[in-house]
Amino acid sequence: MKKSVMLLVTVLFAVVSVFAGMSGYDVMKKVDERYVGDDGLSKVKMVIVNSRKQERHREIVVWRKKVDNANDLSYSFIYFIKPADVKDTTFMVQERAGGADDDQWIYLPATRKVRMISSSEKDKSFMGTDFSYDDMSDRDIDEYYWELMGSETFNGYDCYIVKGTKKDKKKASYDHTIFWVTKEHWIPVKAVMYDRKKPGKVAKIMIIDGLRKVQGIWTPLTSVMYTMKPIYREGRDIEKSFSSKTILTVESVKYNVGLSDSVFTKRNMKRPEDYKKYLD
Repeated sequence: MKKSVMLLVTVLFAVVSVFAGMSGYDVMKKVDERYVGDDGLSKVKMVIVNSRKQERHREIVVWRKKVDNANDLSYSFIYFIKPADVKDTTFMVQERAGGADDDQWIYLPATRKVRMISSSEKDKSFMGTDFSYDDMSDRDIDEYYWELMGSETFNGYDCYIVKGTKKDKKKASYDHTIFWVTKEHWIPVKAVMYDRKKPGKVAKIMIIDGLRKVQGIWTPLTSVMYTMKPIYREGRDIEKSFSSKTILTVESVKYNVGLSDSVFTKRNMKRPEDYKKYLD
C-alpha cells in the first residue's frame, strides 16, 4: 500500500512539474499542433443578431485542407448556400509561409468576378458578420509575444489564460488578445480582443462551446463572436452589452474525406464542387 501511495505521489508530482514549466508559447504551440484531420468539411448555420435581437439566418459550407505539413499551411473555402441574397458567394483563404499575409479572395455572384481582399480591407466585416477578414485567417504563433497569465475554470473547463500581442503592431487588428485554453483539449474556449486604438477597451469577445469528439477529434460545435458596445466593462453580462453577435452552429462535419486540391482554386469559387457527396 505504501509503495502504491508513493508511486501515485511521484506520478502526480511529475505531472505538476510538467505543467508548472509551461510557458504561454508552449500552450499556444499545443493549440497550434492539435490534430484536426488532414482535411475536413462542415455544414454550418450562421445567425447574425443585432442589439435589438433582430436576426439574419444563413447557411454555409466550410472546406479545409492541410496542404504543407512542413510549414503548417492550410487552405480554407467557404460557400454560402442560403438565403438567396448571399447564395453562391464564396470565400477562400490560402495561408502563406514566412510570416507573409494570407491570400484571401471573395466571389460575389452579382459581379461574377473573383476579387482579392487587400491588406487595407482586413479590418472590415466579413459578409456583414462580427468576424473581420483578418479573423478569418489562422494565427501564426511565431508572430506573437505570448504570456502565461494563470489558470482558471471557465464554463466548466479547466483553462490556461494566455495573452497574445502581435510583434508587428502595424499588422495587428487588435492591441492584444487574451485566450482561455482548455488543458484537456488544447482548444481556446474564450478570447477577449482589445481595441487597437484604445487598448483598455474590449472590442470583441468570442465564446466556444459544445466540445464533442467526432471521428476521434475534439470538435467545437458552437462559436459566438460578440462585438461589444463602447460602454462594456469586463465582468458585465455579455448578453446585455453587445452591439451585435454572430452565432455559428455546426450541423454536420466529417474529417479526412480526401478533398482534392482543385477545391481551393479561383475556378472553383465560381462553380463550387458538390459538397453533399462528402457529407452524405
